[in-house]
Amino acid sequence: MAKVMAQKDIMQYAGMKKVEIPAGMILTPAAKDWAAEHGLEVVMLQGGACQASACAGKTEDEKTELLKRVLKSVRSNMNQSGGLLTREELVKIVASSLERMGCTVENK
Repeated sequence: MAKVMAQKDIMQYAGMKKVEIPAGMILTPAAKDWAAEHGLEVVMLQGGACQASACAGKTEDEKTELLKRVLKSVRSNMNQSGGLLTREELVKIVASSLERMGCTVENK
């Protein structure tokens, strides 16, 4: 089943110039509009095993940027929950964020 990225999902990439999403991901019209309005280029990765683990082979700068995006997502979720997250919630947020960025996450 294809996954869907809605406007609220794409908004986590605010301030970025480009985001890569996994092959088969469906962007809602509102998500596409929001990305266009905010100058965010959305690139769909091609299918295949090497793209599925997009974290592998990243430069140190790319890994740093990836970590910053995950931390931004965690901060956003903490603000929405009043500042407190359980370990399970934190693991879910980080794993979900990395997966949306095209990384394969093991040991969730």
